[in-house]
Amino acid sequence: MIFRKALIFILFLSYVLVVNLSGKKIHKIRVLIGNENSISSVYFYGTYNLINKYNYRLIKNIQNLNLSFNISNKGIKISNIGIFSGPILLVNGREDAFFKIDNYKYEGDLLIVNNNSHLLFINILPVEVYLKGVLPNEISPSWNIEVIKAQAVAARTFAYYLINKNRDNLYDLTATTYSQVYKGIINQNNIFNKAIKETKNQVMVYNKELIEAFFHSCCGGHTEDAEKVWGKKLPYLRGVPCTYCRESPYYKWKVIYLKSEIIRLLTKNGYKINNIRAIVPARRSYSGRWIRVRIITGRKHIDIQANRFRIILGIKRLKSTRFRIRREGDKFIFIGNGWGHGVGMCQWGAKKMAEKGYKYYQILRYYYRGINIVNIDKVSGF
Repeated sequence: MIFRKALIFILFLSYVLVVNLSGKKIHKIRVLIGNENSISSVYFYGTYNLINKYNYRLIKNIQNLNLSFNISNKGIKISNIGIFSGPILLVNGREDAFFKIDNYKYEGDLLIVNNNSHLLFINILPVEVYLKGVLPNEISPSWNIEVIKAQAVAARTFAYYLINKNRDNLYDLTATTYSQVYKGIINQNNIFNKAIKETKNQVMVYNKELIEAFFHSCCGGHTEDAEKVWGKKLPYLRGVPCTYCRESPYYKWKVIYLKSEIIRLLTKNGYKINNIRAIVPARRSYSGRWIRVRIITGRKHIDIQANRFRIILGIKRLKSTRFRIRREGDKFIFIGNGWGHGVGMCQWGAKKMAEKGYKYYQILRYYYRGINIVNIDKVSGF
């Protein structure tokens, strides 16, 4: 327990705020980029300081060096350098330095923590630099600059919301779709850098507090209230009509599941059934999405929260919960609209709004109701 508290305190001290020589604040974010038993190859390009954060001692200065990291019963084993209690911090010594894991390149620092027999690899870097690794995975550089700006503000807001929420945790967010997709410094583009620069430090707040800035690919005609998807009511995440996303390739879709396949997937996830007579909506929202799915097995039925049902069947196939079902023998044909949970900004809708001349702040205020856009330094706690 003492070690755990010391670790949290150390991480908090280093965590997200640096004051540079000009006196300006540089907020940093901690992104979990790996959770492994070991990593056999991390190549460090440029100069790094290898520090044992347990006692703040400098282990070694390294330059252009490949290192491996493995769990030891005494801590973390680093190549042939030694075994250290950890956590281990590799501090970027030059602006042009970066490290590489599995062909992904990362700027900033690397923190390695031995956590319950797993090594956590955490990239610590300025939020504005982090966004350069997010936008290429969320939006196309060929889209109008105003929608890219809107995406930059939404992604930045979501990042700061998680920073604030996870202050006492080992990291702020992951690099996957469960947070925001982040793959380091790849596919960077001048249009992304321009959008980030022109909205620098801008975030969305509601009643002076950071919002959960959810977004999705295509709403299929109407966005959704947050509580209809996750059971949590948020005043700024209200469903709005969206006539702008009709050009999306995901506006309409169709997918076929065999009855046996649905039974197998449901059984795998804890719903023990051996037959399906029908799948009907137990409850719908006014946007047309299913809130609860009813599986009729015979004389009995099972109700499942629709978003969970979608996850069980696979979110890449069952693209949204806005669908209808037609049955043909042992086939269930899902005919639907949109891709994603439907909450917050519809990216394809925002694209069309930008093409019609709407500015990024107008787009954001349409999809996030009652919000204001402010500088992060104006938000309490930052």
